[in-house]
Amino acid sequence: MKKLVFLFTSLFVFVVALQNVNAQTSGTAKDVQATAKIITPITISLENDGLNFGTLVPSGTNGTVVLTPAGERSSEGNKVGFIDQERDFSAASFLVKGQENASFSLTLPSETVQLKNGNNTMDVTSFNASIVRTGNTIASSGTDFTVGATLSVAGDQGAGTYSGQFDVTVAYE
Repeated sequence: MKKLVFLFTSLFVFVVALQNVNAQTSGTAKDVQATAKIITPITISLENDGLNFGTLVPSGTNGTVVLTPAGERSSEGNKVGFIDQERDFSAASFLVKGQENASFSLTLPSETVQLKNGNNTMDVTSFNASIVRTGNTIASSGTDFTVGATLSVAGDQGAGTYSGQFDVTVAYE
């Protein structure tokens, strides 16, 4: 009987030893949810004729004209005269539309923009807006804002109409 128990025990150990023992080396999560949310694209549109410093008269001394986002115009030291023809000056006005309550940022030119009339030029610098650069929110009807800047006028600036372009960019945050 001892021999039989020994034989069965040995046979059992032998069978177990021949078994292929596999450790758990991988796992699977099943039925994982995947989602995506599509929002309205952000857009910006110019709502007036753009940034217009108006009709100016140089005084013989170099000067600057500051046009604020609120549409107020001034000349540093009164070195540039103004001809007010039915308030022919204005800040650029924009409307941003997109996903309601979404946050967006604003990028204005950081480099000098040149206005040209033939070979004559004037520099536009110090762009600023009626809203902050980051953390703005799109209202249900859109969000409007204005942009002003500073124009450098030479004391002997040549007569004529000067023009140039600049970019204003908005982006979701």
